[in-house]
Amino acid sequence: LVMLGDFFQLHAVRKGETAKNLSPFDVDLCFQLPTWPEYFDHITILDRIYRQSDTRFSGLLDRMRRGEQTTFDIDMLRQRVDANLFLPDGVEPTWLVSWRNAAKEINDRKLAEINDDRINSYNGSFGFVHEAELAAMAKGFKLSADKIARLNASITPAVIKRHQTIRDKLRSNAPPDETVQLKVGARVLLLANINQEEGLVNGACGVIIKFDEAFPHLPVVRFDGGKVDSVAPFTWRLHDPQSKGYVTYKQMPLKLAWAITVHKSQSMTIRYLKISMDRTFFSPGQAYVAFSRAQSLEGITLEKFWPSAIKTDERVMAYDRALRHALDTLNLQGEDVLKYAAKTVETSLVPTPVTKGSKNAFMSRNNRTIKL
Repeated sequence: LVMLGDFFQLHAVRKGETAKNLSPFDVDLCFQLPTWPEYFDHITILDRIYRQSDTRFSGLLDRMRRGEQTTFDIDMLRQRVDANLFLPDGVEPTWLVSWRNAAKEINDRKLAEINDDRINSYNGSFGFVHEAELAAMAKGFKLSADKIARLNASITPAVIKRHQTIRDKLRSNAPPDETVQLKVGARVLLLANINQEEGLVNGACGVIIKFDEAFPHLPVVRFDGGKVDSVAPFTWRLHDPQSKGYVTYKQMPLKLAWAITVHKSQSMTIRYLKISMDRTFFSPGQAYVAFSRAQSLEGITLEKFWPSAIKTDERVMAYDRALRHALDTLNLQGEDVLKYAAKTVETSLVPTPVTKGSKNAFMSRNNRTIKL
């Protein structure tokens, strides 16, 4: 098992009480777990950058990531306020915002502005599939109706109740809305990997150019890379080992994408960006994540730019320094590296309880705001 991650990016979105009421296993950052050092035998720090080839821009991002940007970096960013982008025909920049409500407002307005009354709606649906059904399909055949009926007979009221809990979890994690409304001309974001060889993967953006005339009227999307393809409903699933099957959620894997949240943009590469960087940037790493979606500085235009919106988490900075010191200077390995790093963070910082679920959730003494 290989695990990859960047603690300098956004914290997980969590709900709950104040940090002082959380158990030792309910933490902001996984390296705070008491058992974290026990999980890994080998630790490697990856420093090579693949998304950005411009060393000037990649250097700016690295300093922003660590909260070490210079006045020259800030001046470069200020030059991107209201900057003109050289866009291909029919392409608009993706607008990155902080809040889902702000993204929804922009997307609903842009959809309404399309001069076409025809709109296609797709409703999501839940289901259940037995492991035996999937195994049969993998071999190229289907189970008989009698066999499926016998399997269904094992689903008791207690199982149905458990499935409802799994449905709630699946619905909260499945990317698309319960109802997806689309028009020709809508800017959309793909939410699933449907053809990795062709680049049609989670995060690909494009524009709907038509709908297939045949039922169920699948949208045909011209993706930004030039590929044109229809998009069919996709099925997400969660395993329930007790009932030997999967709870499923089927929906069109598309989302309106004139605007998306910075959280949603994580892991994406977006060629053209519009960023509203103001006081709504509330989380450490949020500014870094937003800017690092771009491949170049020339692909970014800023509606607003507040340098004070650039924040880092002191715990993450301390942990990163400790990891590098343990590996490069102390020559520690495996569990000893993580124990040393965790102890260093614990002794060098005094944690401050913060209220979860609010827009000020990360504003504590463990965070650094850069003001220039």
